Amino acid sequence: DKNTPSIDLTQIKKIQQDILQWDIFKDLGALDSSSRFYEEGGFSYPYQEHASIANDKIEALRDNRNAHIKNIIMRNKVSPLNAIIQFSLSGKLKDMVFKQYKVANCGECSEIMLHELNWQYPDMVVEMLETPQHTFNLFNRDQSTPLLEPDKWNADTLVIDAWKKNIYIKGEFIPQYYNTHINSKGQFISILKHKKLISIKTFKTPIKK
Repeated sequence: DKNTPSIDLTQIKKIQQDILQWDIFKDLGALDSSSRFYEEGGFSYPYQEHASIANDKIEALRDNRNAHIKNIIMRNKVSPLNAIIQFSLSGKLKDMVFKQYKVANCGECSEIMLHELNWQYPDMVVEMLETPQHTFNLFNRDQSTPLLEPDKWNADTLVIDAWKKNIYIKGEFIPQYYNTHINSKGQFISILKHKKLISIKTFKTPIKK
């Protein structure tokens, strides 16, 4: 029964509370984010101006990131997915987010948290799941459970979302928000990190016509 926890729920609750207090978790949630502005709503002039500035910074950050990845592809003669992993492992994104652009949407938050979680808990399985509309982290999901079926995840799976500034325990409650994104149609990217191993895969779910 995958609803049976693989570690004590008291222990996963402590991990949840510890991560919520990490400086990097708080810092990511405090950064400007164009997508967070849109999701939280508000249409006053200062809001629109601020959101526009954040959006420009996000575009510049992602253009810079893509340029680095293209350089890796050409320099090292590797596939795009391999280049994404090499860039991700380089730590450059963290510097770009905190030192250069000071902005992060859900994708940047989740990629930085992937490595931070792995560094703090190398023996635990950490994932970054990019859905067509949102990206977040999974922690301690039993790899024999289906990635896109949250109801079948083990009870002590954590859904970690630094962008939304919250962490959920599957055995307690996962907002419908995540089920909706997981059930969306289109391209998904999954990055898994465990100890010193990292893997990436892409897949598509059919778009209803």
